Amino acid sequence: MSIASYSALKTTIADFLDRDDLAAVIPTFISLAEAQMEREIRHYRMVQRSSGQIDSRYSEIPNGWLQTIRFHIARNQETRLELTSLDDMMQLRELNNAAESQRTMRMSALPSNLSNAGW
Repeated sequence: MSIASYSALKTTIADFLDRDDLAAVIPTFISLAEAQMEREIRHYRMVQRSSGQIDSRYSEIPNGWLQTIRFHIARNQETRLELTSLDDMMQLRELNNAAESQRTMRMSALPSNLSNAGW
């Protein structure tokens, strides 16, 4: 089966659906399918390299940006940053805060009327 035109695509979809009442919405189905494919399908020719300086918590994204594949920090030695989900980031913060609280030494002063000679 060869689909060489938009009208042939609509006819093929109508034949597949086998329902006359959906003929009017076939162009909408096609538009929705195109939009989903544009969001999900990636091709190596779509990949572009961009460099910039990030000096704050938030930064502008490059023109034409669709999604981030990877980040590198360019210093003396290039370092790759790993992307993480929000859930994983929250878990890492919780672990870091727990480790930080274990490293914190809490000191309190003895009242002047107590003697520590017996300790």
